[in-house]
Amino acid sequence: MRNETMEQLDVLVGSWQTTLRNAWFLEPTDQEVPGSATIEWLGDAFVVFRWTMGGDAGKATSEMVLVLGRSDARDAYTALYHDERGVCRVYDMTFDGSQWNLSREDPDLFQRFIADVGPDRIVGRWERPRIRDRPGVRTSTSSSSGRSRVRQRLPPVIRYRCDCREPS
Repeated sequence: MRNETMEQLDVLVGSWQTTLRNAWFLEPTDQEVPGSATIEWLGDAFVVFRWTMGGDAGKATSEMVLVLGRSDARDAYTALYHDERGVCRVYDMTFDGSQWNLSREDPDLFQRFIADVGPDRIVGRWERPRIRDRPGVRTSTSSSSGRSRVRQRLPPVIRYRCDCREPS
């Protein structure tokens, strides 16, 4: 039997055509990379998101898998990430039927995905700071009076956009 809260993710299930653009790692950065995504249930407990982006020769240049689940004890979604580089990550997740957010605040990197979800389209963006410091890190500075003060430093953010549409 499916968890009632997990059932909300059913709006994501399907086959999607994807476009990645404005990514910091693309050359040139305004290049659009087509791809596809398949989102399906794994039993009644998990949703699996598989995304493949194409390369110039038509071969897959990037593959990503997210396994979406839930902790009833924490009253929270969780997403497990893996890609073709062997990178594994854990994201906190929220989903309310129209907003989908993934975030991680690890010592090595802060990163988040923010998406608007519609019946036939998901438009999202990945964000991460340009520097390895996490947003909100407090730093001490000295004023000309010799007193110390604490301020918040928020690093600039790099964004790239992902657009998913149901095939017509």
